[in-house]
Formats: sequence, C-alpha cells, structure tokens
Amino acid sequence: PVLIHKGETKVALYGMGSMRDERLNRMWQGKKVRFLKANPDKDNNNDSDDNSDDDDDDDNSDNDKDKEENGGWFNIFALHQNRDLGRGSKNCVHESMIPEWMDLVVWGHE
Repeated sequence: PVLIHKGETKVALYGMGSMRDERLNRMWQGKKVRFLKANPDKDNNNDSDDNSDDDDDDDNSDNDKDKEENGGWFNIFALHQNRDLGRGSKNCVHESMIPEWMDLVVWGHE
C-alpha cells in the first residue's frame, strides 16, 4: 500500500488496475491475490502519552477498537473492476472477496 501519515492521520491506500474479470476472479479464488497490511506504528509517541485523557465517553470505544485492529491506519481500496450486478459468478469482483479490514472501497469502473 501507499502509506500517508500526517499528524495523527494515517491512511493506507491500496489500488488495483483493470484486468479481465474472469482472470482476476480465478486468481482471487485461487488465493493468489494478497494484501499487505500497514504495520502498527510502535514508535508513535501519541499511543503512550501519559497526559492523555482517559475520561472519554464509551461511545468511542468501538472506534478505538477498530483503530487498534488496523494499527491506527484507515485503509482505502480503489479498484477498476466490475461489481457483482447480475454479471455471473465469474465475471466480476464480489464484495465478499475484499478483506473485511478495508474501511473504504472505491469502485472506479462503473
């Protein structure tokens, strides 16, 4: 991924260009498509800051949990392929093929 880090904002940008739908589908089914996840920033002073407020509302606990699971990175996946809109099981990329940890998926083909 392309990693962009400014201040406390961290974005991991993944991209995939266009290729024949049938071929990509076979590759995905054969487990030949892999994504590298951004490593958590262990040297980030903000994570271990003793002056941080621990009095946050519980409403943010799910959001904080998601950040911890992704190492603080917001993951964006941009791809140029057909979605599953009645094209058949092998002529598209199904949403179930995309990793669950992707925060935002941008379909640029349609």
